[in-house]
Amino acid sequence: MRAVLYARVSGDDRHNATSSLEAQLDQCREYAQAHNWEVIGELVEDSRGASGADLDLPQLNEALRLASEKRFDMLVVRELDRLARNLAKQLVIEKEFERFGVNIDYVIEDYQNTPEGKLSKHVRAVIAEYEREKIRERMVRGRRNKAKKGFVVLHGNTLYGYKAIEGEMGNQLVVDEPTARIVRMIFDWYVIEKWGTPTITKKLNQLGIPAPSAAKNTKTPKAVAWNHAQIRRILKNEAYAGNWRYGKRNRSGKNPTEYQIVVKVPAIIDTETFQQAQIQRKRNTNRSGSKPKHNYLFGRRCICGECNSPMTSLTGSKYSYYRCPVHYLQGTHYMTKKCTTTTHFSVNYWDETLWQEIRSFLANPEKLSRGIALYQQEQEKTNAPIQDRIRLLDELLQQNRQKLSRLVDLYLSGEFEKSILIDRKQSLENTIKALEDESKDLKLKMSQSLTKEQLTELQAFSEHIAEGLCEADEDFKTRRKLIEYLRAKVHFSVEDGQQVALLFCEFGFSTELTRSNQASSHQLGSARPTNSREEGEDNYMLDCERNTDYRHS
Repeated sequence: MRAVLYARVSGDDRHNATSSLEAQLDQCREYAQAHNWEVIGELVEDSRGASGADLDLPQLNEALRLASEKRFDMLVVRELDRLARNLAKQLVIEKEFERFGVNIDYVIEDYQNTPEGKLSKHVRAVIAEYEREKIRERMVRGRRNKAKKGFVVLHGNTLYGYKAIEGEMGNQLVVDEPTARIVRMIFDWYVIEKWGTPTITKKLNQLGIPAPSAAKNTKTPKAVAWNHAQIRRILKNEAYAGNWRYGKRNRSGKNPTEYQIVVKVPAIIDTETFQQAQIQRKRNTNRSGSKPKHNYLFGRRCICGECNSPMTSLTGSKYSYYRCPVHYLQGTHYMTKKCTTTTHFSVNYWDETLWQEIRSFLANPEKLSRGIALYQQEQEKTNAPIQDRIRLLDELLQQNRQKLSRLVDLYLSGEFEKSILIDRKQSLENTIKALEDESKDLKLKMSQSLTKEQLTELQAFSEHIAEGLCEADEDFKTRRKLIEYLRAKVHFSVEDGQQVALLFCEFGFSTELTRSNQASSHQLGSARPTNSREEGEDNYMLDCERNTDYRHS
């Protein structure tokens, strides 16, 4: 018999000696040797921890791939919760391996292939899931109790402007005057001077004041510089006015105010200053949400060809550009990347030029139809394993719903004790709920690709698209919709004094375009010559850097 060993640790047990990856593998090796199995591979998930509730784990997927190729006969795992801490995951995984003719053997527990053995395994899986939830619940309850007693619960970092005093019962915050002065100065600049967060960020970095991240990282200057996000977090944190809150957010989003626990801490600023800052933040947010000055056809779809960062849109008083933010903002943003790209890529020029390329592709229905067919083939290949799991989940759901229905009939017949049936009913309902949740997650993953209905709509549209292209030329929303349908992306870079745009679209369309970096009267392939507006843009490019009337999109 050929065996593959599998080991996994989660974030909450990776430091436990008996749960370490090596300890698991040692036990699995001994077990395989005792049964005279040939070990052909050892698959280990990330040593930093991998959730037992996650169905999409790299090494587990590798084991399934090897099983589908009939490369081994036995998967050896130390115990059930090393394979899964989620009932739905355990049922799906075992069913998939069973379909490929692979048995799963657990070192610690022996589950016979009998109704009793299956029930024992099922109960153990429920307990593993229950234990995972209880661990999380105990941790949350313990933290809430500390907060109710007036202690601050810290997750690694002390709040900037304060020091943490550790006690037997918990942490308490006291004002750290050197950093508290910086907090007061930030609020004064924002409330009294009416400075925005970019101006405050720039000023703090010019003054050489260490950012909150400086305490953690002193080796990389860019990583310890102030950034906009740090300033915003300080301005909206009520703790600086004396009210520290526990439980503001959960895994799904923000908790209601009544759930949060308020702990009184020493105030760094007065309540009135904090309230004025919130009014100013709301006013600035409303102002920034106003209609942009320029329509960016490829906004949020441009990538820097050097550092692979999303490019931003810069609108000046005269012209608009796409540019990489890393080089320009690395002194003020938390930037770990490096980029030397300083070139501005004209929105006016490139939007028109790239649209003409897409237009010529759309105007050829045969090319588009071939591209759609290729896309469908790729999507079917990618989605096939997900669809298999969804079908498997549907089968398991149907089986468990039938069991629940039969259980109701038994209850009505009065042949069994009510307490026994109630426990069994609860177990089946938990199984059904777990399977439904897993199915919902997989269907959400499937929805990220274009549906058959959308492809059919695009196919029908392509057959009559030539008639509507002239209309699209005049309507920005129509052009933008087509670009989103095609999922177009543009990689901008500079090579040998030439601006290079690599345009990628779904359905097999891509092209490379160039333009002189001076861009005076240079023509781009078959594109039209630059007009007088474009000739003036490059003279304005340097002035644009000094112009304060701009926004980022």
